[in-house]
Amino acid sequence: MIFRHNTNSYFLTSLLAIYLQAKKSILEMPKELSYYPEVEEDIAINDCNAHFYEEISIEIIKDLAIKGGLNTCCDVELVQEFINNSTSILEMGAGYGRVLQYLLSHDCKADITAVERSSHLCQKLLADYSERVSIHNIDIRNNDLKKKFDLILWLWSGISDFSFAEQKIMLKKLYLLLNENGIIILDTLECDQVPFKSEMISKKSCCLKIENNKFFGCIPGQEEIDEYAQNLNFKTIQHIKYETKTKRKRSLHIFMK
Repeated sequence: MIFRHNTNSYFLTSLLAIYLQAKKSILEMPKELSYYPEVEEDIAINDCNAHFYEEISIEIIKDLAIKGGLNTCCDVELVQEFINNSTSILEMGAGYGRVLQYLLSHDCKADITAVERSSHLCQKLLADYSERVSIHNIDIRNNDLKKKFDLILWLWSGISDFSFAEQKIMLKKLYLLLNENGIIILDTLECDQVPFKSEMISKKSCCLKIENNKFFGCIPGQEEIDEYAQNLNFKTIQHIKYETKTKRKRSLHIFMK
């Protein structure tokens, strides 16, 4: 009986430790961020994905961009007018520098800030773009940039790196980083498209496997995106449906604060 009691106590203690770790990122966020009760169900997905980005090579990420037809930056070209009208731009999840290279090669005059959580991807960004871009190796959920922006770019399905519950919280965080009348542009893969090297584990979630590393993605449709925007009082400017050269169907969602 004593052995069983100790075993149960250890098991409960372990569960409590896992639960507290999963909630840690939310508890550390600024107090002005709203708490969503459903967060408890799947808040840890982005923390799981962080390991994926640390393990896979930049060459593999570039290859995925080529297969998806995004290496040409056809998505960025579609929102050039918003770039031209902005004096300050924040790119979320800058990766290996796909969008930054486009901005600089097209003589973007704006003050550019880039956020990238992955340490080895951030090293690449610092080596290539630090003279022109303010680069931050941070988890944006737990950090404040101490400035606001005219335009936030969150492209290549960056929002899908987060669970549906986390997506709401991330958009609230980004809302607070926008200037009045600031613009945020999100990119999503169409829900009927299966991401490369992935298998669907539910109607709107997938698991990508590369070299024994797993990435979990949650793909919001326009209905979810519109709901997020409405709850934050964003003004919808437009939804742009487009197709890459490799026939991948995607959407850009553009909102104003």
